[in-house]
Amino acid sequence: MLLDGASALYGSDAVGGVVNIILNSRFEGAESRVRIGGTSDGGANETLLSHSAGFNWSTGGVLAAYEYHDRGELRAADRRATANADLRSLGGSDRRNFYASPGNIMEFDPSNGSFEPTYAVPTGQSGVSLTAGDFRPGEVNRTNFMEGLWTLPHQRRHSLFVAGRQDLAGGFSLDGDLRYTDRKFHQNSVADIGILPVTADNPFFVPINGEGYQEIAYSFINDLGNGRDEGSSRSLGGALGIEGELRGWNVSAYLSGGRETTGMTASNRVHSGRLYEALGFFPDDPETAFNPAIDGFFNPYGAPAVQSRALLDFIGAGYFRSKNTSSVGSFNVKADGTLLSLPGGDLRVAVGLDYRQEVFETGGESFMSAETPNVATPDRYERDVSAAFFELRAPIIGPDNARPGIERLELSLAGRIEDHQGVGRTSNPKVGILYKPTQDLLLRASYGTSFRAPSLQQLNSLYRLGPVFLDRAGNNVISIVQYGGNPDLTPETAESWTTGFVWSPAAFVGLRIEAGWFRTRFEDRISTPVAENLINALNDPTLAPFIRYVAPGSSAEDRAYVQSLLDHPGNYNPNVFPATAYGAVIDNRFVNAAVVKVEGLDLAVRYRFGWASGDVDLDASVTHLLANTRVSTETSPIEDLRGLANFPASWRGRFGGQWTRGPLTIGGALNHVSGGRGQNTGRGVDDWITLDGQVRYDFVSGWGEGLSLTLNVLNLTNEEPPFYDAPAGIAYDAANTNVLGRQISLQLVKRW
Repeated sequence: MLLDGASALYGSDAVGGVVNIILNSRFEGAESRVRIGGTSDGGANETLLSHSAGFNWSTGGVLAAYEYHDRGELRAADRRATANADLRSLGGSDRRNFYASPGNIMEFDPSNGSFEPTYAVPTGQSGVSLTAGDFRPGEVNRTNFMEGLWTLPHQRRHSLFVAGRQDLAGGFSLDGDLRYTDRKFHQNSVADIGILPVTADNPFFVPINGEGYQEIAYSFINDLGNGRDEGSSRSLGGALGIEGELRGWNVSAYLSGGRETTGMTASNRVHSGRLYEALGFFPDDPETAFNPAIDGFFNPYGAPAVQSRALLDFIGAGYFRSKNTSSVGSFNVKADGTLLSLPGGDLRVAVGLDYRQEVFETGGESFMSAETPNVATPDRYERDVSAAFFELRAPIIGPDNARPGIERLELSLAGRIEDHQGVGRTSNPKVGILYKPTQDLLLRASYGTSFRAPSLQQLNSLYRLGPVFLDRAGNNVISIVQYGGNPDLTPETAESWTTGFVWSPAAFVGLRIEAGWFRTRFEDRISTPVAENLINALNDPTLAPFIRYVAPGSSAEDRAYVQSLLDHPGNYNPNVFPATAYGAVIDNRFVNAAVVKVEGLDLAVRYRFGWASGDVDLDASVTHLLANTRVSTETSPIEDLRGLANFPASWRGRFGGQWTRGPLTIGGALNHVSGGRGQNTGRGVDDWITLDGQVRYDFVSGWGEGLSLTLNVLNLTNEEPPFYDAPAGIAYDAANTNVLGRQISLQLVKRW
């Protein structure tokens, strides 16, 4: 694990550190694993089944493993923090919106470009035989948009791994692996909402002040229920390589490749064109089997109204599908060995070349407003990436020339040049030093630059846009939000500094203390800054560069601009409002948006000793952020993100221990996540402290030989996350805490 930038060694994406996962390719025998678990408050039940088998011979071996994992959904209604967007009972705000069932009569205010509720549709009636006096002026109906929602989806995963190796003549060996994963999920999403245009052509229309047209803010929760999202991800990858020794140098060459296809379908969505036909706002389409004069007009005034099955099936036929495929193929050659001998040891160097081809394919289909499904033109994007790198380690002082105060002194230098087709060329160095003044103490420091090229998906994802109501100083402004890729992205870069020490005192056998300081400065950070605060985007001064305010009612230029966005084929709901009703256009696409500075301290302590005829292992780790600031654009103010909800906590720590005596192991851990302050309000958020526990028994003889049973409990005391009055209508900080509660699992492992 490398905690600092490592692009000098690993290239793009190693901007914030690297975790190397080394798969086991040498295994003899077989191992079966079964795990079942769930939560004490219900939901998120899981089942895991896996089996591994390996066989070795004198010159090689083969390993195969399969795993099945099923995790059930977690429903929002099963937790206090997610059951209701009205958070007042928990000490927060009423986050429900005015898209309701029954709905609200809206009125457009051209002076500030906002829509405001003026009348509430009466409750407790079917929407038939209403009079103007039944509507409630000055009141607002609100609906809990968390109703029926799933916090976590239900997902199933199948994974297969096969690896093999074979020694060859001349000291070389051949090895390869194959990996396959198939994952599917489904979940209930938020029910559709919208502004419904109603005229006298609808038989249920009731004028309040003699008007001939009304706009009703409406939720379809009681008509269609929740939206339905289903998705899948299939990936296949593999590698084949040869390595050995040639003239005293270790050499290797590898071919690798992979392909991942992801798809998502959002269904049970309102088809706006069909809805307008059912409302009588559009004339009957003779090309469809539905006829409102026969099958019934949609009644937007009920609480709820009785709608025919044919009508609901007709308007709820909307859907959106997307499919993306990412492929990569690479060839790598590397050599490492001793360049020359120094008084402190061998000067070792590694050099290598990489070539990679990336392909991104995208496509989709939507049936949300047009008479026929809109099939997106399949697009294919590809690029070549080539790189050359080296790493050098120079031991200045080593065992042969150590002296008092300098047991070890080693310098390292690495560099990489990488060329991304269509993005540009970059070079990144890294230097490091290791200094050991005594046998017990090791000091280290490093400096390096890193970069992350925008992915093909970030550059070329399907462009989509649509309307949303956003608050601006208390007014509800209709805004167009843009989503998708950005072909103008440039690489994200970073500078990293680290220093630290490792102390293993001989006087305390089994004790190891490791501490470090880190500082990283990111430039041109690739992100979607608006998404972090979309609900309050129009009131957030740091997001001003991504917002264009428009006045299409008085400006011909603005009207033409808004109309062009409404006419774009990527607009999934273009007919809700006329062009003159919009007040803002928001860019929520990927952008090079920020300069981010992160600085902090890490501390890890481990101590092992004997006690009560057994062994005790204690470990503690703490991370403290000294700074976490962001400047979204050159003209934006500096934002202090340290301790802010939905950003990394200022303090995070874990203290654990376990005692092992023979086949029995008992362990536990105390976890701490510091609180902070809520976004927009500054209201404090409390710390979150949880306790985990584990008991394991390993059978070493008899009928259970090779069998291991483990009972694991996370959040033993079932602590709820600290309250946070989140604008999204949930009562916790989803980035630093969770609502799972106590999680209990029982695992059986059998070694054959």
